[in-house]
Parts: sequence; structure tokens; C-alpha cells
Amino acid sequence: MEFGAVPVKEAEGAILAHSLRVGGRRLRKGVTLTSDHLDKLTSEGIGEVVVARPG
Repeated sequence: MEFGAVPVKEAEGAILAHSLRVGGRRLRKGVTLTSDHLDKLTSEGIGEVVVARPG
């Protein structure tokens, strides 16, 4: 597994490494990020996330 911070626009399909609160809701660590998640993160002004990727 590779862990690290990546720009939100490059995070689709990666596994969220740390829980985040987005728009009053919680994205739990371990969730596989979808384009919907990334849209919400971007709209909240979040520019990068820490993720894990198999590799």
C-alpha cells in the first residue's frame, strides 16, 4: 500500500486514510472515494486528502 497526500482531483478510486467532516456529514476512513465524494470535498474547499492505494 502507498500512503500519502494527493490533490482531490487525483483521488478517485483511492481509499481515504483519515475520516473527514464534509458538509455536515462524515466521510469515514476506509471509504473508496468516488467522483461524488470528490465534488463534495472540492465544494468545501478541501484541496488534498491523505489516501492509500494498493501497489
